[in-house]
Amino acid sequence: MLAMSFVLRILFLPLRRSFFLRWNTLLIIYPFARFLMRVLGTRMKIHGKVQHSNQLVVSHHQGVIDSLMLMALSPCMVISNSNIRNLRGIGWVMEQLGFEFVDRSKHRSIQEVMKPAVTKIAEAKVNVGFFPEGESNNGLEMLPFKSPFFQIALEAECDVQPLVFQYTKANGRLVSTQDMDVLVYQQTQGSIVKYVFKMLRVKSIEIDVEFLPRIPFERIKLENWSRKEICAEAESIVRTAFELR
Repeated sequence: MLAMSFVLRILFLPLRRSFFLRWNTLLIIYPFARFLMRVLGTRMKIHGKVQHSNQLVVSHHQGVIDSLMLMALSPCMVISNSNIRNLRGIGWVMEQLGFEFVDRSKHRSIQEVMKPAVTKIAEAKVNVGFFPEGESNNGLEMLPFKSPFFQIALEAECDVQPLVFQYTKANGRLVSTQDMDVLVYQQTQGSIVKYVFKMLRVKSIEIDVEFLPRIPFERIKLENWSRKEICAEAESIVRTAFELR
């Protein structure tokens, strides 16, 4: 992925960065994410559809595989926590591929990441995804959504596409509560590298993904919503579907 991305970056050097971002996502990130999901033995059962551009995709958060899932569902770049960038080797590769990282504890960092995220949607015409909880949960509950990144929808004038997902099978059998200790990741569990190696020992995973009703920008504009109001509506949609599951 990295080698192909470098070649593409050189080819698009005379053009605006948005051209590179668009084609890097379409030709490299999206197909490779789908390929990697298959290599990892992860299968998705998808309900509904998502547009492949100009969408702000939001979801609850359970582990590292969630980001890969978003990128495999549509041409989508994901805003990730800065602690992922600090992983030796992996973080650097992700940064070169165009990922955006943010230290959610620093307000300035959030503002800095906003501009490239808006560019990706408005100019590069790809989706941008993020997890409004800010950190992964235990898979059995949802944390409250945080509103700062919903400002992207206002500045890029784009729809918000919520989704909900659920691990349904692991190694061919129904997922139990005990399985969630392996499938999900929380910072209290310690090393994210150890979590990844635990996940790799699971030979097959089935995930049920449902695209929920979109929040169209026309509605956001008509009702003059702030980012906090968009956040509240998105959380309500996702939480209702999550609790039903």
